[in-house]
Amino acid sequence: MNRQLTFITLALLFTASAWASQPAVYTGLLSNTGAGGYCAWAVTQGYLAKGDPKHWAIRDGRLYLNYNQSVQDRWLKDTEGFIQQADVNWPKVLE
Repeated sequence: MNRQLTFITLALLFTASAWASQPAVYTGLLSNTGAGGYCAWAVTQGYLAKGDPKHWAIRDGRLYLNYNQSVQDRWLKDTEGFIQQADVNWPKVLE
């Protein structure tokens, strides 16, 4: 029992630091979903919209969802710029 408690404590200590190092825009503790599963382009515009798993892209190991094909086409024209803008807007859209 004591060994199990020690193992659990160490596992939590090591994983907590990894969770804390995630940028604020990525919300899931065990997730690599950019913008927490919301439409990445919508966050750049200052609002939340659910992302559709049919419209996605992976950038720097993170999955980004978009609301529909039209939005994704727009988002893909300047992905890096939109990701930077989403990072700025993320705290505001959560209010």
